[in-house]
Amino acid sequence: MSHYTLDELLERWKHEDLTEAQTIGQLLQMLRKIDARVRELERAKAPTSEPEPKNQRSAQ
Repeated sequence: MSHYTLDELLERWKHEDLTEAQTIGQLLQMLRKIDARVRELERAKAPTSEPEPKNQRSAQ
């Protein structure tokens, strides 16, 4: 199944070039790609464990 941009997909659906099932299938593929990209960005942005500063004084 080929991939369309969202605008192309909507235009093809409006002109009935794609069935409802084909349109839904294309949308689900787009959603899967978006989900993968968001997860990748979240992993890249995830905070790393930083060691405590060495010059921090302990409570007395």
